[in-house]
Amino acid sequence: MSLLKSVWHLIRAHHWWNYKLPLALMAAYAYASKENISFNTIIFPSLIILFLGFIAATYASLVNDFMDYEQDLFSGKETQLMKIKRSNHWIVFATSLILSIYAGYLIRAYPISLLCFATIILNFSLYSIPPFRLKEKGIWGVISIALGEHFLPALLAILIIKEATHSQSSTVWVFFMLLWAFTFGIRGILWHQLMDEKTDQLAGCNTALASNEKTKLLKIGRFIIFPLELISFLYLLTSSASYLAWFFFIFYLLLELMRYKFMSANIMILAPLPNARFFLFEYYQIFFPLSLLLASLWTTPSAIILIIAFVLLFFSPVFQVYHHCQHFWMTKASWIYVLRLSITSNKFYQGIHNFFK
Repeated sequence: MSLLKSVWHLIRAHHWWNYKLPLALMAAYAYASKENISFNTIIFPSLIILFLGFIAATYASLVNDFMDYEQDLFSGKETQLMKIKRSNHWIVFATSLILSIYAGYLIRAYPISLLCFATIILNFSLYSIPPFRLKEKGIWGVISIALGEHFLPALLAILIIKEATHSQSSTVWVFFMLLWAFTFGIRGILWHQLMDEKTDQLAGCNTALASNEKTKLLKIGRFIIFPLELISFLYLLTSSASYLAWFFFIFYLLLELMRYKFMSANIMILAPLPNARFFLFEYYQIFFPLSLLLASLWTTPSAIILIIAFVLLFFSPVFQVYHHCQHFWMTKASWIYVLRLSITSNKFYQGIHNFFK
């Protein structure tokens, strides 16, 4: 168990497992729902998407830590890689590269998906490895991460489903999905760089927000990137034609309001705040994919397999939603508590009885 925990920390899975992989699966489920693809035909492709995402994220984490070793050491930042002998770092890096090549070999039957996966690996290499090292090329580093962590994984998820099911795709819908993925990726990396700004400056790492582009980028993030993210996702939400997705969207907004009012949470668009909630992320991560899976149960009961797998794989954020809802269920000042009293009262059931008389 300790070995698995060490490996988990070495590949920094706690930084991306619950935060990147669910979004790739969301893109796959949204595509299947839009194109009326039976969800029982995407169970195996979903496993492929998950596996490829795991391998790509592992490679990205290790190549970044491998190339950042001296800077991290200088700035006082500790990584799991530092606990391994310096002479063995090349073995770790080579292993992650070999696994990436093997993953590509496994999807050789899907040539377009293979090309997309190879582009993801190439992108992360260019981001971290000199002389390219886009990480220190200002805005190019921001674009590289947005592409590697969100845009290309969303495209890969769509391509895997498309090639596995031989389906046709709506160009307009795919455009808006990729626009959403790219703009959300931009917002995410800007937030991340804001969090690491002091450490990056200390290490001499010239990220976009550690340079003189900071003020301009923050304005672009707030007034261009986020509105585009919101518009593109509202298009996806509308085109899903799912009442359940809209119900969960409203529920999510109310839940965030409850957190703000009763848990001192701060809703955050871009700039870091204490006890912050990254606006809309939880909906993208949990509510939207689960709403699509739940809606599919009416026509594809076997989708329950995907629902159970999703909840188990991303149990931590799902449980957090459950825990917060349970808290508000018992909080007398909350609207959920009022709802609870309503549906458990005799007057509520008497009213329903009278209505249907």
